[in-house]
Amino acid sequence: MAFLPAIALGVLALRALHNEEAAIRREMSLQLAQAADQQQQSFASALERLAQGAPPALTPDGGLAPWPAAAPFAQPVVLSADGALVHPRTEPSSPPQPVDPECARLVRALSQAGPAQAARQQILKRCPDSRTQGGRFLWPLVALDAQSEPRPAAGVIETWLRDHARQMTAAERAATRLELQAAGWLSPADRQLLLTTVGSGAAPSPVASYLAPRQAAMASRQATIAWREARSLGRLRLSPSGDYVGYVVHSGSLARAVRSGWPRLEPAFQASLVTGPRPPSGPHVELLPGGAYLALGWADPNAVARQTKRSHLVLVGVAVGAALVAAALAALLFARMRAERRLSALRTDFVAAVSHELRTPIASVRMLAELLDEDRVEPDERAEVHQALAREARRLGNTVDRLLSFSRMEAGKVSATLRPMEVAAVVDEAIDTFLERYPEAAPIERQLDPDARAPMDEAAIRMAVDNLLCNARKYAPEGHPYEVRVTTVAEGVEIGVTDHGPGISRADQRRILRPFERANDRLSEATEGAGIGLSLVGHVARSHGGRLRVESEPGQGATFILWLAGGDDA
Repeated sequence: MAFLPAIALGVLALRALHNEEAAIRREMSLQLAQAADQQQQSFASALERLAQGAPPALTPDGGLAPWPAAAPFAQPVVLSADGALVHPRTEPSSPPQPVDPECARLVRALSQAGPAQAARQQILKRCPDSRTQGGRFLWPLVALDAQSEPRPAAGVIETWLRDHARQMTAAERAATRLELQAAGWLSPADRQLLLTTVGSGAAPSPVASYLAPRQAAMASRQATIAWREARSLGRLRLSPSGDYVGYVVHSGSLARAVRSGWPRLEPAFQASLVTGPRPPSGPHVELLPGGAYLALGWADPNAVARQTKRSHLVLVGVAVGAALVAAALAALLFARMRAERRLSALRTDFVAAVSHELRTPIASVRMLAELLDEDRVEPDERAEVHQALAREARRLGNTVDRLLSFSRMEAGKVSATLRPMEVAAVVDEAIDTFLERYPEAAPIERQLDPDARAPMDEAAIRMAVDNLLCNARKYAPEGHPYEVRVTTVAEGVEIGVTDHGPGISRADQRRILRPFERANDRLSEATEGAGIGLSLVGHVARSHGGRLRVESEPGQGATFILWLAGGDDA
């Protein structure tokens, strides 16, 4: 029951954390969707500017005039009046690149069953120039692998072959042609185009294949030729010189643009080119109808966890705090329950002990009274019977007085009347009274300082000394003497009572000063007394501004010392 609030708090905190994570994901998805819409509009605007802007033109030295930086995904095209491709004559081949350590790690990951699929995708994206240990290009091996998913589009493979065919050896080109023929997922037209691209190393430009269907329009000298097909889109315009100039957008030009950092996004976003018949599941921009998409995502895949890290820490703190509070509450309740059970048991034992304590003198008084009433006592024995009757009556009265004194002291209704007195005289009289009540008790050795004085209540001190002597009588071996001393110490007077009993362990020395407690057992009928004697002595000590302490070791007896304040001033 104590842990139920902590459990309920933990459940509520978990639900709040889940709601926060869901809200953050919704917000991030909205941000990505907004970014995708902006890029869609930006892509359409860039195409519009290309259509309306000045077309690319050749410089006098045969180069290409500066191309608009706003459209890095477009391939500039210049055709001569007779339809020959002037620019680009051949696609530029990429120079050999040093092996990227990350690519080397991805190559090693291909041999692992778990991360192999992710490694293939990363290799296709960022490792076009890496080679195997045998010196062969790695990219076509991964791209043409029958188990590679998703597979790159034929245009992407064509672009790579065009860029790297000159760097491939004859054996490598022959092996690549065999792999192309074995790639059953390629259409016959795409396979033939790729086989032609591998060729003997002199790769034809793919732009020519995109422009081939427009030859009829070029021959009729149309002013503008525009198209948007599955694998490409473009626009050509007839210049005054009779040349056709314009641009072509295809998967190869898009892949180069993405590798070069297009589009410009906020640092929190990243973009990747996805080719295939199906669009990506997340926010994306459709670039080509045939299956070229610009997928947008978060640069940090752990963005949600990072944003909710503080909430996780707060949740852990709340859970730990609630568990500690619940544990403390459970411990407190358990302690209270044990205390109540113990108190109930002590009360029961107390009633039994008091009944036993009162039953003996009452039974004695009743028996002696009946003997006298029935005149069954000899005349010479009457004095002895009367003495016994008085002794038992005093015993009964003393027991009742102790119980009433304890009740008044526990309720705080007793106030000591202190006046300077000789402590030794009061203690000496208390010893004599005790010996009169218990003439069979062992001798008592007295070491009383006659000069010891302290402010005290005579009746209370008598009762305290009597209780200490009664306690010694109960537990000391029969016949062993007791020792009572009165000593002047710094700032007070000490009254000590020593017995030669079994002694008291350190663990029990504090416990026995509480009501109804004994060193070796709870209240029982085996030992007379109600278990309140030492508690009464403690109350007397506190009412005199002093204290009660115990000095004892098991097997070496015990000394109870009552310290009274103000000995020097008295």
